[in-house]
Amino acid sequence: MATPSPTPAPLAGWDLPDDNHGPRLIAATAVVTMMALISVILRIWVRAGIIKSVGWDDRFIVLAMVRRLSLPSATNCWRVNKYIN
Repeated sequence: MATPSPTPAPLAGWDLPDDNHGPRLIAATAVVTMMALISVILRIWVRAGIIKSVGWDDRFIVLAMVRRLSLPSATNCWRVNKYIN
């Protein structure tokens, strides 16, 4: 008769909790970015439409928001994917 094979040992870390914070990080980043975008849009609308005075600081705010929405978005998705998968 053949002897039964021993049960394989569990993988290391099998008893640790599954702490996946990736979706929370994406949600928090999206909420804060949308709040900032709405603030910038309202500021430019007030300064350009109502007050009719757009200054250099407004231009830098728009430039910063455009940069925030374009370049880092791809790298942020790549960084957060490490925590999702």
